[in-house]
Amino acid sequence: MRAVTFDLWGTLFSDDPPKNALAIKRRRELAQTILARHELHFSYEEIEGAFSSFAKEIGMIRERGFDIDTTEQTVLLLSFLHITPKKNLTDEIEETLSSFWLSALPSLAPHAEEALSFLSPRTKIGLISNTGWTSGKNIRLIFDKMGILHHFTYLTFSNEVRFWKPNPAIFQYAARELEESPQRMMHVGDSLTADIRGARSVGMRTVHMGDSEEADFRIRDLAEVIDIWEKASTYE
Repeated sequence: MRAVTFDLWGTLFSDDPPKNALAIKRRRELAQTILARHELHFSYEEIEGAFSSFAKEIGMIRERGFDIDTTEQTVLLLSFLHITPKKNLTDEIEETLSSFWLSALPSLAPHAEEALSFLSPRTKIGLISNTGWTSGKNIRLIFDKMGILHHFTYLTFSNEVRFWKPNPAIFQYAARELEESPQRMMHVGDSLTADIRGARSVGMRTVHMGDSEEADFRIRDLAEVIDIWEKASTYE
């Protein structure tokens, strides 16, 4: 295998429901505080309603396999509060919502560092991630803080390339940037639809963090990727 790509949330980053719930609540509170500083006063319930409407609208975009950047997300959110966006307000909300995880770092999945450290001197490593409010810029800063950024050859984010997994285009984009054929690449992810079916649609080998029979390989721990990569590379 000439390149290995990883999903992010639920794969390299562990799922943490309490911290995710905190992020949701804090983003709403932060948006309310920023708006109030700009003399735009809304109840928490009104802010919650705007976020809910935003989620439905962006969900429809993503169901079609596309995404929008964090500036456009912010403008869309404000539209549900009937606010005409001004650059200083939009920039402040965007940066605040996008940078939440910089101050509350996600947890690396068990043995993620071990797998990355083994693979990076031996093959190209990429990331193919659907993103929410957290921008690719801030994920790169998070990776740098965690000391893992140097392992990656290229990072692909849906809100930068505007394709949403499982759209084959995001996997093809990553392959082009890594300068490898998808048939000589392996993708590791936890989502059957977004990761396994998306990667298989362009000819990548697949590793499911789970037990799907649709994947070429199934794992419970990222340490297992090392053995899978060695075997797959032997039989290339």
